[in-house]
Amino acid sequence: MARDAIERALADGAVDRILEAVGAQYIPDKLAREELCGDIESAASVYHTGEVLRIKPANRELEARRVWAVLQKGEDMAFEYIARHEALHLQRHIPSLKNMIHAFKTDNERRPVLNKVVSFKQQIPVSPFENLIGNLMWIFETHFARDAGYSKDPHTGAVGGPFIRFAGAVLQEAGILFEVKSIASAVDKLRQLNPVK
Repeated sequence: MARDAIERALADGAVDRILEAVGAQYIPDKLAREELCGDIESAASVYHTGEVLRIKPANRELEARRVWAVLQKGEDMAFEYIARHEALHLQRHIPSLKNMIHAFKTDNERRPVLNKVVSFKQQIPVSPFENLIGNLMWIFETHFARDAGYSKDPHTGAVGGPFIRFAGAVLQEAGILFEVKSIASAVDKLRQLNPVK
């Protein structure tokens, strides 16, 4: 159930909506969208389950090689079966198997930037929500090369800024209920516990 919720957390177009919320002027020219998406999904999985469900980057290449070898063996066995039993009607399935093998191999090749999510809860006593905000702060600072702070309107006291919009959009895409002031409170607490040097 939790895994399903996580897999649905970032639906089609979610990254576009998150970036739109942040604002075009804050988006780096060379933003790695796929890695950003993966890091957000990891942070969501930590929030929902307490553990990262995605394959860790260090294990991704090894696991990809293992599965690719199984798929490759399956392709060889399929050709052998077709030849032995003259099952030419199955020949039409071979291209889709080849495409699946190629797609799997391509999707799981080593990436230049490793997805890494810092688990704040291993270091300090924080709520799951604060832990999620801490992970989103790390993601924001890593991918946007900006401070994950916020600004406060001197007249209304309303909080805002690129990180607040980013975090709010991520939470909304993940279906997590929140108040903007709770994001700011989490940022304040995490900054007190882990002061910026």
